Amino acid sequence: MPPAKPFPAPAQPPSPLASPPDPAHRPPVRILLNDEPRDTEASTLGDLLASLGLSAEAGVAAAVDGAVVPRSAWTSTPLAPGASVLVIRAAQGG
Repeated sequence: MPPAKPFPAPAQPPSPLASPPDPAHRPPVRILLNDEPRDTEASTLGDLLASLGLSAEAGVAAAVDGAVVPRSAWTSTPLAPGASVLVIRAAQGG
């Protein structure tokens, strides 16, 4: 008979000296993006558009809760849980 394997040690609770949570990281929040529910860790409209690869793209317009947000205010416009974000990209063609 093979020797018995010891049980693994129980998980230790987090140390009270553990570093506090990173304030730049927040748990995901649910928003509506172009009328579709979406979970995001973005805290500002600028962060959201950057995560979508749209922050540097020309011809992008955005609104939060029905108010158009100028590009210069994207990085300072907070996203609250439940926010409704509309993103529009201009297209060429005919």
